Amino acid sequence: MSDNWDFYSARVDGQAASIFVDLGRAAEAPDPTRSAMVYLRLQLRDPSPRGLSSDSEFDALCEVEDALARLEASSGAVYVGRNTCAGARDFYFYAPTSEGWSKQVDAFMRAFPAYRYECGGRADPRWSAYFDFLHPSEEDLQRIHNRRVCDSLEKHGDALEVARPIDHFIYFSDEAARAAYAEAVTQLGCRIEEHLEPKDADERLGLRVTNVGVPSLAQIDALTLPLWRLAREHGGDYDGWGCHAVK
Repeated sequence: MSDNWDFYSARVDGQAASIFVDLGRAAEAPDPTRSAMVYLRLQLRDPSPRGLSSDSEFDALCEVEDALARLEASSGAVYVGRNTCAGARDFYFYAPTSEGWSKQVDAFMRAFPAYRYECGGRADPRWSAYFDFLHPSEEDLQRIHNRRVCDSLEKHGDALEVARPIDHFIYFSDEAARAAYAEAVTQLGCRIEEHLEPKDADERLGLRVTNVGVPSLAQIDALTLPLWRLAREHGGDYDGWGCHAVK
């Protein structure tokens, strides 16, 4: 288990979902010694109206999750993420085999008799459940990054209430792509602050672009994602944003 876990909101089968996933696992997956995806599904006892977990059940669910190390140890599995949706929480693991999984889950769940559960597994040598379902899309990764930067500003005493210039950095492989992006992004109300020229042979052409807004959780996606999408349309890479903390 890595120390790079995070969550994001999604839609699963048309319903609201919350996915919590070990992002750090991607660097070493798929693991050829663990080619079976196995899962444990809990039926929530007090789901929210949207089918997600509620505050009243928070401590009980944390107790289950904290105990998952015992299930990992008994099965040789690794815990890679969970999905909460439609009144259930699914815990996903990768194990050497799915054989014996149900017996191991039955033994584990004796400590949590208040929960109804089911379990199962299948061969998944490509780790498709992890990469194609649990792992966020590139756009969702940008949303996660946005939230992390906002959290960092808040930890430094920023109330996230004051509008200010926000710097965005975008890189390109050639001048034509950079020029086309620069023209398009100004039509979004952004300002080109700086053309970033490569200093080394392996560096690329860049732009520092600014727009003005409040870097709050409620507003930051609207300030960044149009620039992120525009970069992809022009063959560029959006490399993040930053601003001064306002205390």
